Amino acid sequence: MKAARKIDLDIIRIVAILLVIFNHTDGFIYYTETGNIMTWLFSLGMACICRVGVPLFFMVSGALLLSKDETIKELLCRRVSKIFIVLIIISIFYYVMDVCRHRIPNAGVNDFLEKFYTNGIRESLWFLYAYCGMLLTLPFFRIMIRHIDQRLMRYLFGLKIIFALILPLWKELFGFSISLDLGFVNDYVFYMILGYYMKFASTWQEKRYRFWQESVGFIGCVVFDMIIMQIHFLKIGNYSQELLDIFICIMAPLVFCICGKIADRWRGNERINITIAAVGQCVFGIYLLDNFVRWQLLSLYLFLSEKTIGVFANSIYVCGVFIVGFIYTAVLRKIPFIKSYL
Repeated sequence: MKAARKIDLDIIRIVAILLVIFNHTDGFIYYTETGNIMTWLFSLGMACICRVGVPLFFMVSGALLLSKDETIKELLCRRVSKIFIVLIIISIFYYVMDVCRHRIPNAGVNDFLEKFYTNGIRESLWFLYAYCGMLLTLPFFRIMIRHIDQRLMRYLFGLKIIFALILPLWKELFGFSISLDLGFVNDYVFYMILGYYMKFASTWQEKRYRFWQESVGFIGCVVFDMIIMQIHFLKIGNYSQELLDIFICIMAPLVFCICGKIADRWRGNERINITIAAVGQCVFGIYLLDNFVRWQLLSLYLFLSEKTIGVFANSIYVCGVFIVGFIYTAVLRKIPFIKSYL
């Protein structure tokens, strides 16, 4: 195990990719089309939880990248170019796969370029487009983060709570909304800054809550979100995907803290640390191969859906995609050239 790897961040990566895979598995059908209370509780609860996955990835990126000191040339050559190359290669891979499966009637270079420019090859690849954009603006936020303190972080987090949680709740309950663009507070740069602050700020480290307090807080957010979702359903007659996001700004930092405490408990166990590091370094590859592995395991998922209850089939599908994706990535990382991109 490389000494430079941070086990807590690897745990967060693993949790995040599992949540992302679940989010991609259309688990919402189990709480919208069921009369079974247990299925409803599990599927709706997981639908609320899995939205935390992408913010966690950006929090990890903030913890790793905002503190680095590199020139714009180094940033463009080492990071932006790498992600762009990965985006091109994985887009070609999925495009060719669709051609072989006869899913693209007018296949060709022009069609590929049009889909590539507009993220029309795989919807899940939006993350790479967003990540490239984040990297391009990274130098500005690296300067800003040098001057952030507890007072500014409280102000930033307060803005996020008001405009991402309180106002959407107010709109849902009373039908009154305020339209105001807060810039980076409303996008994933906020989570990068939050991840950096929670990882490195001494004032935060001194005031960290206990494990049980963070766990209770997280469960409370999930339960409250489920209640709001059900209230909306009783009023409108359908579920709102937007309401799944309103507690992310609280749930994401709570998961970040919980994973950190789990890492602290396991820090002395070398075997566990090696395992976590081995899985953590394959997370990016698991994300890239998610659609490919999902297609390979689809027949198993459909079989289990017919023979068992849906949430069980869904859970096995998610775990299977994760395990097979890890195996593929671990093998690919044995190839020196590919390893540098995964």
